[in-house]
Amino acid sequence: MSLDIIVQFVERKISSEEFLENLYYNEELKLILSEDIELSTYKGNDLRIFLCSHGHIYDHINILEEFLEKKGMNFKKTTTKVFDIKLFDLIVNFVERKMSPEEFLESLKYNEDLKELLSGETRITKYITGDLYLYLMNQKLNMPSGLLNALEALEYFLGNNGVNFKKNDEAEQLHSLMLDIQPNWTDISNEYFQKILEKANDRKGADLKKFLKEEIKKDFRCMKKPPRWLQSPQWLFEDDRPLIFVGQIDISDIRHDTSQLYVFLDELNNQFYFTEQST
Repeated sequence: MSLDIIVQFVERKISSEEFLENLYYNEELKLILSEDIELSTYKGNDLRIFLCSHGHIYDHINILEEFLEKKGMNFKKTTTKVFDIKLFDLIVNFVERKMSPEEFLESLKYNEDLKELLSGETRITKYITGDLYLYLMNQKLNMPSGLLNALEALEYFLGNNGVNFKKNDEAEQLHSLMLDIQPNWTDISNEYFQKILEKANDRKGADLKKFLKEEIKKDFRCMKKPPRWLQSPQWLFEDDRPLIFVGQIDISDIRHDTSQLYVFLDELNNQFYFTEQST
């Protein structure tokens, strides 16, 4: 029965996403919500259209609770706090890149209502569960991968709460650029990428990509050939400076496994550093 779907939604047994799908495609539900009815915040004969045009889950629940009461249905009222709609607007502004990562981080730290809204065990993305607030606080929002992780989590959060927003692909494009310019013999860090990106000034497209690749080639120097890693790249740094790769030595005869010793030179203090990998 379609009224049961409404009951499940107000009791938070189905997600906003599932309920909205029923609003669009469940013909019986469409019929019930097309009846002439008068509520405290609605009067008319197409409550479905009204619900679809209001993107916030808490508005839906309050209106539908009153609708169910009018229909004489029994249900458990939700105890979920009704949050100020401006909190969702704040998140939307960040997701649409109308608010800087620095501004959003300030809100995360000092806006107690926002903290409460985002706290608690939940599905952060399709594959990750946990506390969304703590997840966001652990992301480096000023770095491409951290920003992308935060945006993806908040887009999922807004979608599950029935909040409309315009997806902004800028962070995804920036992260893709970082992966695209990265040589297969080193993993460049978010911090390093941000540093060379700031040097690029207003360069764009192919010119930007060429400039970034040249910067990497200039900073990650090799005496002869680049390292052939047995595992993930592990280029050594000193004070955030990539060291010069001198070469590698097969040390398998003095180890139990296939092993390589990688030698790096810090040109500033004329000191050698080493790292080892085995398989």
